[in-house]
Amino acid sequence: MPVVNADTRLKTKLLSILRQKADQLPALFFDTYGFTSLDRLVAYLRTLKGLGSVTAEDVTQVILKDQQGQFEWDGPLVRATFGFSASRVYRGKEMPPPEKLYHGTHRRLLGQIMATGLIPIASDVIQLALDPSLIGEPGGTLQILTVDAREAHRAGIPFYRAGELWYFSDSIPPAYLTQT
Repeated sequence: MPVVNADTRLKTKLLSILRQKADQLPALFFDTYGFTSLDRLVAYLRTLKGLGSVTAEDVTQVILKDQQGQFEWDGPLVRATFGFSASRVYRGKEMPPPEKLYHGTHRRLLGQIMATGLIPIASDVIQLALDPSLIGEPGGTLQILTVDAREAHRAGIPFYRAGELWYFSDSIPPAYLTQT
């Protein structure tokens, strides 16, 4: 089969995944702007039928060859340029969170986030992970923030359990955030 067809299939699959609602893909972490790490994306792709041998290089090439501008690439982070939505339709069950939760974001947004907190911008909710390893390896442009979830909840901020590994919240003030 020609490589062009394989690239087209991979591109279609990538766009489908990256445009999903965050609650529909519990295996991936999407930050407030819809970015996910390339490593996590490749690991997820390898679990799908017919994509067991896909590599980071395969994904990178599809993204870099995209002349329609459907992807945004920033080092280890990637997103679809439109279509991502962490939906309020399904938030999960409101419940007390564990002591700490984690959020991944782009390093260039740290100043803004540490001043204003985590607020939904390209999505309806903030996605938070139970473990920082679910987000990806920090470095380059990816920064992991620790959320003092227990204290935030005591202050009246609601948290919603979204599957086994994730929580959502409407916003997190900067007082409950530290750089990991």
